[in-house]
Amino acid sequence: MTATAEESWQKALGWLLTAALVAVIIFGYLMRATGYFTAIPGSIADDPLYNSFVLEHLYRVASGSAELWNPQFFYPFKGVLAFSDNHLGSGIPYLLARIAGLPREHRDQACHLRQSYRRSRVLKHRISQHVPFHEPL
Repeated sequence: MTATAEESWQKALGWLLTAALVAVIIFGYLMRATGYFTAIPGSIADDPLYNSFVLEHLYRVASGSAELWNPQFFYPFKGVLAFSDNHLGSGIPYLLARIAGLPREHRDQACHLRQSYRRSRVLKHRISQHVPFHEPL
């Protein structure tokens, strides 16, 4: 069964709107938030610094030089990584960037960009459920 001209026009419009939304997210927010890949997003005194420590600890766990639940920055307490964000799911892009030899800022940005990409995919899926001219993923 072939699609009518109107259906194909509506589908093309849906993809165009999605591309525009992704472009706004990338160029309107991400590039400025990362200082065009020269800065860490957010206030360095709070979450980004802690996240950087945890992600580096995950790299040390993967390389075999540290225990998973006992990061050294909580010494002398044991098993405290379970009390907060452990980044077990979001650590993969960091590990890949670390293995590739990227500087600290770029490694943190790799995680930030991956999370933003995933959010945009979720947003695209949510929009496709509510806008009648766009097919769901």
